[in-house]
Amino acid sequence: MPPLLWGRAEAVRTLLRSLAIALAPLLFGAVSDYIFGGGRSGLQWTFVVMLLPLGLSSWLLFKGLHTYPADVATAAASAEAERAPPPQEAW
Repeated sequence: MPPLLWGRAEAVRTLLRSLAIALAPLLFGAVSDYIFGGGRSGLQWTFVVMLLPLGLSSWLLFKGLHTYPADVATAAASAEAERAPPPQEAW
C-alpha cells in the first residue's frame, strides 16, 4: 500500500471490521436457531461450528507470519523511494 493511501485503506478496513463485529451476534443467533434448532443443543453446535473459521484464521495468520519480515522491508523501501528527491539532470 503506498504511503499516501494508508489513511484511506485504514478507513475501509475499519468500516469492514465494524460491520463484521455488528453482524457477528446476529449470524451466531441465526445459525443457532435456524440451522441447529435453537435451545441448548443448538447453541452448543453453533459454538463447535464457529470454531472452524477461528481455526482457519489462526492458520492464515501463522502462514502470513513467515512473509512478514519481507513485507516490512518492501514497505520501508517503497516509503523511502517516495521520499527520495527526483534525480537532477546534468547540463
